[in-house]
This record gives sequence, structure tokens and C-alpha cells, in this order.
Amino acid sequence: MKSSHICFLILILFGCRSEDPDPTPIISELSGCRDIYAINTDIQALFSDYSCEYGEVFCEDCDYVLGHDQVILDNDQLNLPLGATVGIESGLRKSIIIRNFQGTAELPYIFTNCDGKSIVSDDVPAIKLHNNNHIRLTGTGSSDTYGINVIKGKPFGVVAELGTSNFEIDHLEITGITEVAISARTRPTCDGSTNRGTFEQKNSVIHHNYLHDVGGEGTYVGGSHWHSNFPPVDECLGLTLYEPELKGVKIYNNLVENVGKDGIQVGGAVEDCQIYNNIVVNYGLRNITVHQSGIQINPGTTGEVFSNVVQGGTGNG
Repeated sequence: MKSSHICFLILILFGCRSEDPDPTPIISELSGCRDIYAINTDIQALFSDYSCEYGEVFCEDCDYVLGHDQVILDNDQLNLPLGATVGIESGLRKSIIIRNFQGTAELPYIFTNCDGKSIVSDDVPAIKLHNNNHIRLTGTGSSDTYGINVIKGKPFGVVAELGTSNFEIDHLEITGITEVAISARTRPTCDGSTNRGTFEQKNSVIHHNYLHDVGGEGTYVGGSHWHSNFPPVDECLGLTLYEPELKGVKIYNNLVENVGKDGIQVGGAVEDCQIYNNIVVNYGLRNITVHQSGIQINPGTTGEVFSNVVQGGTGNG
């Protein structure tokens, strides 16, 4: 079994105004806009800050537009080309399921709001990402700081699962969720297709999101059982399952506020994990033992945790 080693470089704790959803960057002298899709990309910057500027996205310029009444986007049926941009029409809508988009590192599929802010509200998970590879869900399609706004969902705001890998989730505001704002974990299955050793969740990138007033965790990335077998599944009697491992986790520049459980949680990230420049305020509000940390590092995780603000919770920072 691999050892779990975490390098805590620097953890900054200080006061901040919890009502401010656009915090000042912490690593200012090394920061800039590193987003290649921004109009002011700074290739010299080591860390991304809040300086990125984006051009507005108009629905008429997108390769495909998801209308208010359409729930499912399945590329096995649509056959959109690599690198296509899918616009999510502005205004209030029900849940979204995005599945079977297999992009590449050079040509990922982009899902973004168009013609203004997109608002998602439903009694089920608001946005599901299923069996995708090399995709980006981004709220940078309008002048709003968070162009995709999830205002209601159960139990997840956004969930990346069922083999989704190499994904980026950014510039979303998520609130009013019964449990987790952003869940990014694939569970092992009886057929072995997503068990450890067969499937790896790679490059899980979550940044520049405002996650607040939710019943569970702000982010739940990877599993909690890396050090043991997965709890028995009724349909898989006689099989011992192990959660898949994660490689390449980056969680940065998120504001997490007023959450019932852990602010940021990562597990099973065995390689290249960085958690930095986040602000976590008022966490563990449900006061449930083992679910009340500002930043929770679960077994198997190795990497760096640095330059985060953690304040005002019921448990450990």
C-alpha cells in the first residue's frame, strides 16, 4: 500500500468579510491570468488570480445551444465535433445531464452560458457530468463573475461521475443544495470498469467558484475509502471493490461559505494534488463529528495545501 504524505507549505488564517464573494488574491506577487481562454492570458504567471477577462459568448456563435426545455446532452446522439462549444441558454431552467463527450487535451468540449447568465434550479442534481473526458463547464460566457448560477439541487449542485475524467469546473455560483455543492467522484462498479487499477480520475480542476449555503460539503473530490475496500454493494455480492485513484487534482481560488459539513474535501488523490488560494468561512455548521473541517484530506492523498484562508467553523481548520 502506498504511503500517504501531505506537504502543508503554508496555511494562512486571517479575518475576511464573509459577505464579499470576490476575495483578493493571496499569492499576488506570483499571480496573473493563466487561463488560455481568457483575452488577457499571462503565460509568465505561476498561479491564476482573479484578473482574467473574458469575451461574452452569444448563443448564435455556439456550435450547439441547449435550450430551456432540453435536459439531456448526449454526444453519442449529437456527434458534435472535437472542440465544440455548447451554449447553455440564459435564463431560468431545469437540470442538465451532459454525457458521452470524449474530447482531447488539445480540443476539449466547452459548455458555457450564452446570451447572459444561466440559472439552474431543480429537485434533482442540477448538473450531471457522466462518462465525459476532456470537458470544461464554465460560467465565463457573460460579464457576470459567475455566469452559471445553481440556486437549487438535490443532493448535488454539480456532480462529475460515472467515469468522468479530465474536467474543469469554474466560475459557477452554487447555493441552496441539500448536500454537496460540487461532487467529483466515480464509484467502483460490479463490472470492474471503474474499479481501482482499471479507471483513474485524472485532472480534476475546480476553480473560481462561489459555493455557499449548502447542507453538505463545498467540494467532495475523490472517495473516502482509499485505505480500505469500498463498502459492500448489494448487487456485487462476493466481490471486493476498491475506489479508483485520482491523479492531478487542482482546487483553487474558490470561495466556500456557510456549509453544513467540510468546506473542501479531497480523498484518494495519489499524485499531483494542489489545494491553494481558497477561502473557507463558516464550515461544519451542522456540527456532525468527522464532517466539520475547513479542509479535509482523506486517505491516499499526497500533494500541497497552501495559501488558504480558513475561518469560523465548528471543527478543525
